[in-house]
Amino acid sequence: MKGKINQDQRPNFRKDGKLFLVRCFACGDKEQGRENWAPAVASGQCAWCGWKEENPPPRKDTMNPKQNNLLEER
Repeated sequence: MKGKINQDQRPNFRKDGKLFLVRCFACGDKEQGRENWAPAVASGQCAWCGWKEENPPPRKDTMNPKQNNLLEER
């Protein structure tokens, strides 16, 4: 599938920069998405089409305090 898919919409969420993929908007309906298999939600990967975030944002707990401040300013 070409183009960037916006997975950062409800009911998906991020915790410490990690994507929890509750519904996949790459497969299924573009408005509603397709419900991800529950055990796969925390992996950030769709169990149905295999979509996975290629370049996830950096996690705050792996950065030094100066980098955290730069990330929060964006």
